[in-house]
Amino acid sequence: MYTRYQKNRSQKISGFLLGWQPRIALMLALCSGLGLSATAALTTGALRCEYLTDPKGIDVVQPRLSWVVESNRRSERQTAYQVLVASTSAILKKNSGDLWDSGKVAGAATSQVVYRGSPLTSRMQCFWKVRSWDRDGNPSEWSAPAAWTVGLLEASEWSAKWIDAKVKLPPSARGPLPVINRAVYETVDESAALDVTELLTKQAAEGDFSLDVQNESFGEDPAYGKVKRLRVEYTLSGKKSVRFFNEKSTLSFPGDLCGMPVISRAVYEAVDGSGSLDVTEKLAEMAESGNFSLLVDNESIGPDPSFRHLKQLRIEYKSNGKTWEKIVGENKVFYYPSYWEAPEGVPYLRKTFTVGKPVVRATVYVTALGLY
Repeated sequence: MYTRYQKNRSQKISGFLLGWQPRIALMLALCSGLGLSATAALTTGALRCEYLTDPKGIDVVQPRLSWVVESNRRSERQTAYQVLVASTSAILKKNSGDLWDSGKVAGAATSQVVYRGSPLTSRMQCFWKVRSWDRDGNPSEWSAPAAWTVGLLEASEWSAKWIDAKVKLPPSARGPLPVINRAVYETVDESAALDVTELLTKQAAEGDFSLDVQNESFGEDPAYGKVKRLRVEYTLSGKKSVRFFNEKSTLSFPGDLCGMPVISRAVYEAVDGSGSLDVTEKLAEMAESGNFSLLVDNESIGPDPSFRHLKQLRIEYKSNGKTWEKIVGENKVFYYPSYWEAPEGVPYLRKTFTVGKPVVRATVYVTALGLY
């Protein structure tokens, strides 16, 4: 009984294996057939031009191109690449590069591949893509397209004019200018002084100027090792006044002599209103000596009006016949009077113009002395 059972079981297993042999062979044949037309075991992406993704307005006529190769297969590598660069996206879509077709280039380079196509000119648009070959010599699919544009390459192509948020008015529109009566570069304790009246009046006669309060500006140190300042006595609209400029500060003429903001009220307070400290007298006294800076914290202003609460300095002041208010946050520095002279935010400049035709593409070429 046992022997017969074993024999039947053996026949069934054998029959099962024999029955699947043709199917396994067919599957192996199909797999090997697929290998004949297989694409590369890698992909290309993350295309960059001059280390940037789709940069606009580059000023390099032979930009450096790079891409990233990825694969799920171990020890995979790029053995060759091909770059296409076209003047339109439609041409590139046809797998054609009218600006540059590198052809198949052997090598593993994926970075700093220099563009060697047709010369680039200002305002050009360039569309590009790349493909790679794997270690078995199979090409990848083309990468997703990328692009770059060329800026204005010649200074003569700039037709724009500089714009500025600060408009300098002609003397006739400014109102009366201050007249410098006397200027002295002196020690704070007034133990030594250097008369610099002639220097400042001469510069004022030539127009607006800025002067750093330091020994180099006046050609001499009135007292070595002592803290100094610049005293300027002047007349504005028939009224005589005096201004002090601390050492290492800057005198801007005529703006700094055309009237100082008058502090009418100053309060060091908790933001949530839980406590406050009137510091009007303290700041007004500091303003009488001229320019100053003040760190908004308990140590500089003190005492603490509200323990463990966020605080601020609220200042009411009068300028040009109007009353204004400024708030300086805790741990920020308040500069008098330059804090009020600086713009509160980024100036918003705009201009309206009319376009007479349908717009296909619009480009603005902008620069801001290296800041844009």
